[in-house]
Amino acid sequence: MYGIIFPHVSTVDEARNAVSACRYPRLPGAPLYDPPGIRGDAPTRAARYWGLSQPDYYARADVWPLAPKGEILAIIQCEDVKAIENLPKILTQVISKSSGNTWAMEHGHPVPGLVPTAPSNRDYAPGFMTDLMCKDLGLAVSAARQLRVPVFVASAAQELLRLASSHGLGRKDFSAVYAFLKPSSREAPV
Repeated sequence: MYGIIFPHVSTVDEARNAVSACRYPRLPGAPLYDPPGIRGDAPTRAARYWGLSQPDYYARADVWPLAPKGEILAIIQCEDVKAIENLPKILTQVISKSSGNTWAMEHGHPVPGLVPTAPSNRDYAPGFMTDLMCKDLGLAVSAARQLRVPVFVASAAQELLRLASSHGLGRKDFSAVYAFLKPSSREAPV
């Protein structure tokens, strides 16, 4: 796996260009077309550096997990206020279609208006309630602790879910944590 870091990405177009720069062009309509590649197409030397034939190199010199065999990770750094304001759109329109694709991004996006079927568009009507996510995460954290495996982020996430629940979001979809943390929220702890 090879990571390419793109600092100071602030807009959807900049993020899309970063991912496109890591990809070779494909014909429109071809599988895995979007976002389209804009890399120059002369991989003879690069294939040799990787120790691969050209067909194997083409298969692996693409953005993972967009291309399941891809070994390039496009790392987008959002480092200013404009980037943070655009982050939900960057995540939905670019990252979820390249290296950050997850079920949650496709079906349960926490920002209202970005994914039509998401609970966030229905006042966080539960798909999977915050209280249940907190309980399940607690079981995982307990199991990890018994095995002496450090799980700092999971413990912090569990505490965040507990806080959201104590502020009336326990029976809402767990993606309601976004609304709880959002700076404009009156109940946000920050």
